[in-house]
Amino acid sequence: IAMPDMDGYELFWRVKDYDEKIPVIMMTGFGYDPNHVLVRAKVDGLKDVIFKPFDVEKLVALIDRKIQKK
Repeated sequence: IAMPDMDGYELFWRVKDYDEKIPVIMMTGFGYDPNHVLVRAKVDGLKDVIFKPFDVEKLVALIDRKIQKK
């Protein structure tokens, strides 16, 4: 999702600053790049990543697991 005012890394931190318990799932269509926001977020605690194109059933299962943990 292209966001005009921030990247995914900033959004990740805004969510975590608001409430650390909110589960975050990041999605990307890019391959591995050590400078990509996804890599920085993983270093800082991001647990879940999905890659485009993604399997809807796997995404729903991941969301269900996150909801169950709350």
